[in-house]
Amino acid sequence: MTPAKAKVIFATHMQAARKRKLTRYELNQLSTARQVLRSHAKPAMNARKNPKGATLIYGQVDCIYATKKQNHVCDAECKKNGHRYFHEFSSKPKMYGLPDGTLLIKP
Repeated sequence: MTPAKAKVIFATHMQAARKRKLTRYELNQLSTARQVLRSHAKPAMNARKNPKGATLIYGQVDCIYATKKQNHVCDAECKKNGHRYFHEFSSKPKMYGLPDGTLLIKP
């Protein structure tokens, strides 16, 4: 079964399954189509392209220090540290600058 045929079979059988119970033959076809689609699917995590129009600023972000300026629920430790927060990244993501001036941190 080709991936194109599997895609059609999967779509039609899933649509039919929402309306009625599938026959044994249809269930077997659906199972086969699902296996074909899974074996030919490209994992989304491997598509590591730069976001459109983005400029790479840092190739590896180790940590971020940030200060909360907006209203937030605050405790004694937050007040003691001057509303400053620290986050250390274990995945070492990249930082991009977007055309509108915002920053994007992406693994």
